[in-house]
Amino acid sequence: MAQITLFVTPEELDSTHEQMQRRMRFVIPVGFWHPIRFISVGLAFALCLILLIRPELGLRLFWGAFIPIAPLIFFIIPGLWRNICPLAAMNQAPRWFGLTRNQFATDWPVPHWLKNYSYPIGITMLLLLISSRKVILNTNGLALASFIFLVLVIPFIMGFISKGKSGWCSSICPMLPVERIYGQTPFITLPNSHCQPCVDCTSKCYDKQPHSAYLKDLYADDPHHVAYRKFFVGLFPGFIYGFYTVPAYPAIGLLHLYTELVVYSVLSLVSFYILDNFLTHGPLKLTATRSMAFTPNILTATYGMVAFNLYYAFTPQAAAHFWDTSLPMWLILPFEATIFALSAVWLYRTAEKEQLYRLYFLPPQDVVKVTFGELTISAPKDVTLLSLAKKNNVPLKYSCEGGTCEADPVCVFSGMENLSEMGAVERATLEKLDRIGTARITNTRLACMAKVLRGQIIVGLTPEPSKSSILVKFESDPTIKSVVIIGNGIAGYQAAYEVYRRHRQCDIYLIGDENHLTYQRISIAKLISEPKLVQDLYLKAEDWYEARRITLRTKEQVIKVDTATQMVILNTGETLPYDRLIFATGSQSRSPSTKDGRPIAGFELAGTFNLYKVQDSINIQAFVQTQRPRRAIVFGGGVTAMEVAYELHKLGQKTNMQVTLISRSGLMQLDKMGEQILVEHLEKIGFKVQLYSDVVSLYGQTQVQEVTLKSGENVPCDLFVACIGVMPNITLAKETGLKVKRGIVVDDEMRTSIPNIFAVGDVAEHDNLMPQLVDVAKAQAEVSAVNAVRGNEIWRQVYTRPILSVKVKISAFDLYVINGARPQHDNEQNIILKHLLKGRYAKLSIANGRLLQGILLQATAKEVQTVTEAIRQEIDISCYLPELERGNWDVLSRLTE
Repeated sequence: MAQITLFVTPEELDSTHEQMQRRMRFVIPVGFWHPIRFISVGLAFALCLILLIRPELGLRLFWGAFIPIAPLIFFIIPGLWRNICPLAAMNQAPRWFGLTRNQFATDWPVPHWLKNYSYPIGITMLLLLISSRKVILNTNGLALASFIFLVLVIPFIMGFISKGKSGWCSSICPMLPVERIYGQTPFITLPNSHCQPCVDCTSKCYDKQPHSAYLKDLYADDPHHVAYRKFFVGLFPGFIYGFYTVPAYPAIGLLHLYTELVVYSVLSLVSFYILDNFLTHGPLKLTATRSMAFTPNILTATYGMVAFNLYYAFTPQAAAHFWDTSLPMWLILPFEATIFALSAVWLYRTAEKEQLYRLYFLPPQDVVKVTFGELTISAPKDVTLLSLAKKNNVPLKYSCEGGTCEADPVCVFSGMENLSEMGAVERATLEKLDRIGTARITNTRLACMAKVLRGQIIVGLTPEPSKSSILVKFESDPTIKSVVIIGNGIAGYQAAYEVYRRHRQCDIYLIGDENHLTYQRISIAKLISEPKLVQDLYLKAEDWYEARRITLRTKEQVIKVDTATQMVILNTGETLPYDRLIFATGSQSRSPSTKDGRPIAGFELAGTFNLYKVQDSINIQAFVQTQRPRRAIVFGGGVTAMEVAYELHKLGQKTNMQVTLISRSGLMQLDKMGEQILVEHLEKIGFKVQLYSDVVSLYGQTQVQEVTLKSGENVPCDLFVACIGVMPNITLAKETGLKVKRGIVVDDEMRTSIPNIFAVGDVAEHDNLMPQLVDVAKAQAEVSAVNAVRGNEIWRQVYTRPILSVKVKISAFDLYVINGARPQHDNEQNIILKHLLKGRYAKLSIANGRLLQGILLQATAKEVQTVTEAIRQEIDISCYLPELERGNWDVLSRLTE
């Protein structure tokens, strides 16, 4: 198999700050920092003791050594300080020792005022601390020792009652405003080692996103959030200058001292706001054509640079004063020149980084107004209506977000032309719902597929009632009086609906063994973490079935099919006659087993689960809430496994539960390169990934405690969820006498070996394939319904395997596998493109000049649609291969238009 790899990283970005940081990132084991932090806390307490016993030495060490060096650490390698800071260690100590609030309560909400004003609180504490040096802290060892002891105790208390670093490091820490200014463009990057795993305790986290957190602050939607950052950096140069030029108390009175500090700070702040108004919001405001003009970030960085140089213009001599000496000018001048050169480089790189940030991570500047009922939202371009609804708590049902589950049709009252064009998948789904066409409703869109582009859009959450969905031209067989469908999953539901559309007289029975209406099985993993009602998953309300003469029998089972009398016998003893019978019995979760098919030892223990039905999700959530497991393992490498791991991770953020994903092979159908990108994303979210490992047994007394891998490694585990595939439910089919291999064997009309019995969905085996996907189930259901009730050969319909697209959405990361279930070709060629900066990856599989498959990570909707159409249309792309190999995929768009 040929393979061509192309790294699509524009040449002009190869030497950018982000690329350099990737190359300069140190990989240091987390365990390395534990003793370092222990030592840093010990040194802090030791300093307090020295200040009490020998105050002169303590003051020299603190003001004459540590304080002069600290800003340089923030400036050059801020991650070092974030890792060894004794205040951060004290803040995280309760979490390490299992003493956080999450041990005792499900949620102790942080006060609203603290969330809103944590940054100005930190600024105030910093300014009071610095100014207090001129009053007492520079000369009084007891006062300084008391202060240091206090700021060690407070983070510990805040770590006990708050989540992660939100109680100190990322909220009210007085050093945070300074760290954010100078740490936004570090010369050397060290990853944060405190938060293992990350619990998303704060937005725009400096530890999680050191290069972009400050930019996200300045480009935040909240004007107060931005104003606090500007306020601090605006007054900082004046405050630094005032601090070093105003005499200390008692040389001047306290009122005089603080008045002068305020005056210098205000003058600095006024100059900042004048420049901010005229440079960043005036004629020099950044535009698309003037990308190097002043921006708020360049202005704040400039003021930060000025403050940094002022600090080191005064600090060396001030520090030397504590040691009763002075420094010669021949030493001071080169030092100051070095500081200026470093800060100039820092300013340039900060401006360069902002350009990349604006280019790749900011939404387009055009704002679209979207109205849901009485709520009007200002939205960026290229987001879906469903994403906007979720973000703003607009009630819409769960959705597969792939455009096939029929869960989120909305009515567009105005602005349809301002939405993205309707793709083939969305059109097919709306056609099923009878909501598009010349004689049908034309203002319905699927919220998960319709993206906002421009102008104003007014959306209604309830689509207009569709016109009669009866296909009046279809000629049905009047002798068919009863159609029974076994299984009320997606396949059974769709079959019942398609029969109703084509036959106006027959009785339709839909039988399911769960106590639920038909629901979106692909969304049940979300129930693990989200406090939603099961009813939100239902495709239709109960009266929908009644209005269509579909008799829904839930919590009942067919225990026997009598083909001689054409009767099905229920577990209640009741019998139902059928003229046509459709098996849609679906599948069940596959349990971890040994080579001879026996369940692995220990899978019966408490805390072990499969996931296939709604009740499975409910049971898992209940177990986590009541038993508080600390270590969860999800076994599997497919879509369901990744979704379950993500939902457990979200739930585990409230209980300090670490989630590990273990897979026997890789993830999905990715090669090593794509797999690496996906694993990096999953680990950034906060859960661990261990590939090419097999679970051979579980151990525990009454509840699972440990997992043994094939390698012999024993992994601690309190919760084990297996997601390793499904097995078709074929027992009833065998007993009925149908031909069965892996599933129920069907022909092109979805008929089984008994002509008046059909099979669809997960249980059906067509042409030796069992894709077991929603798109397949729906397509097969329609074919079975047509052939079950048609009146003559004219209406015969045969099954054609659809172009299958599987989508995995985890956090802000999307993975598409297009046409995954397909035969392999010996002469396949793979073209792989990888974009390092944006974490994007794509692989096209080509044989005989035809596109066979596409695997896309972080692709746009247009790219997904283009690849899908190219596969569906079987376009000969032989002569365009050189362009594709060079990374020009626009050629596919031109060919499919």
